[in-house]
Amino acid sequence: MKRRTTRELLMQMLYEMSIQKDFGTGIRDRYVMRHRIPEEQAPYFNGVYEALREHKEEIDRTIDQALTSWSISTLGKVELAILRLGACEILYMSDSIGPSVSINEAVELAKKYGEERSFQLINGALGAINKKRNGKQEIQPGN
Repeated sequence: MKRRTTRELLMQMLYEMSIQKDFGTGIRDRYVMRHRIPEEQAPYFNGVYEALREHKEEIDRTIDQALTSWSISTLGKVELAILRLGACEILYMSDSIGPSVSINEAVELAKKYGEERSFQLINGALGAINKKRNGKQEIQPGN
């Protein structure tokens, strides 16, 4: 299983967790067993999950600030799952995953699973988050 496939499973898991409003280990454990996450992908899968679980409020606040014409409460659940995954990688895993890779992979997920033009929203929001992380731009709260 490649990283891209593992990332896709993570997005699907985050979508399910968002729908069920349950970010506990039960859903994660079912995904690991059902999809047989290989040993070489387990550190990435578990690392994203643990970082998101520990920093979910901060990630959501950062996403909300990066959105220009939306708020986190008005996003579709698919787009929210993709943004959470991408923001988590940018903010907490940039030592092992380059931010440009995270943004590109999130855009590809949005093209595959999101609304017709949601990839533009994903690209803009994650780009703003990356700039803020690098200290190049201050994110202003969205409308």
